Amino acid sequence: MNQPNLKKTTLSLAIILTLSGCGGQGESVVPGATASNGLAVDGLLSGMFCYADINDNRRYDEGTDVSAENLTGTDGAYRIEGIGVSDAAIICRAEAGAKDEATGLDFQGQLSA
Repeated sequence: MNQPNLKKTTLSLAIILTLSGCGGQGESVVPGATASNGLAVDGLLSGMFCYADINDNRRYDEGTDVSAENLTGTDGAYRIEGIGVSDAAIICRAEAGAKDEATGLDFQGQLSA
């Protein structure tokens, strides 16, 4: 019986985080809000939905968790801004069409930091 040759690889996954306070010229300021800027990396990952898991349950809960306004682009970058962001785990999950920009291959999975 012929089975497709499935290549399994172990990926080293990381999210590079930079936490900073909000505010500055031209920015709206929410008292107590913080921001997380980072990169979804395994090669740079585009098409990732990133959010701060405020209630620490490893899934996105609209109205509780705080998400980036956009999916990651070809640079893998995201920005999440809101109350509780600096204390929460950051999770980036692959959406349809997510891609590892270094290899050009589709990416499936979820990263957390």
